[in-house]
Amino acid sequence: MKKISLFFTFLLISLISFALNEEVWVVTNSGSNAYAKSPQDLGWVNPCDQFEFYVDVHIPLGYVNVSKYEWFVNGLSVKTTTDGSDPILVYKVTSNIMNVFCKVTYAAQNGSTTSPSTSTTFTPNVKQLNFEPSIVSSGPSPNYNCTNSVSYSLNQFTCTSFCDGVYSVSSYNITWQAPSGWVPNKLNQQWI
Repeated sequence: MKKISLFFTFLLISLISFALNEEVWVVTNSGSNAYAKSPQDLGWVNPCDQFEFYVDVHIPLGYVNVSKYEWFVNGLSVKTTTDGSDPILVYKVTSNIMNVFCKVTYAAQNGSTTSPSTSTTFTPNVKQLNFEPSIVSSGPSPNYNCTNSVSYSLNQFTCTSFCDGVYSVSSYNITWQAPSGWVPNKLNQQWI
């Protein structure tokens, strides 16, 4: 009977500690919930959208507050703070795959700290960029106009089917000017 009681106590403690893991959410301040707790709750996001990522913490028994937040995006450290009241990372979507997680360190009354606890990873569903297949030049080819910059534009392409995960780019411009002292090699259309 004692073994069964110990087993259930261990099982209960395991379930509670599993349920109290740190989780990363996105602050939405819309709808019935203030947070998107999963990428599905957030929905498709556009490139360059900015979000507030929030880490939900559960201070373990024997500890009184958070002593440090360490935020990571795609494995790279992007923000570290020792302000225990700052569980937010403001970050702009800059790649089509974006894995966001946080390491949280807790402090006891006597100043001792825990090892960092790693949160869940939040990976937003980022729309893929959809550029029109044609490029339009705003001026003559740089091979024939060596002193002026030339702009190339990709004009809007409208998605007609399966568009939830696609972000149509309205315009995109690239300007290029030959480096000082460079001249075109007319034989193979290169700059030397």
